[in-house]
Amino acid sequence: MLNADTPEKIDLSATLRSFVGNTLEINVIMGNDKHPVPCRLIGFRATKQVADARRRKLRKEAKRKAVRQANIIWHGAIGLCL
Repeated sequence: MLNADTPEKIDLSATLRSFVGNTLEINVIMGNDKHPVPCRLIGFRATKQVADARRRKLRKEAKRKAVRQANIIWHGAIGLCL
């Protein structure tokens, strides 16, 4: 994923950790060099209760699929399984 304004890769982990406020909106380019697709990345901060429920669900699903906890990256309410 590239930043549409500056064709640099976006570090999603750092971006999610650093954004302030309740919404995040970034113009990005998805796809590959041959087929770039302009998109808009939109994120909404979840409440603590919703975030905790999502984490519990993700942990339960990861345990069922035998995904190590070390392979889950937490970003507020978003858990990315690697």
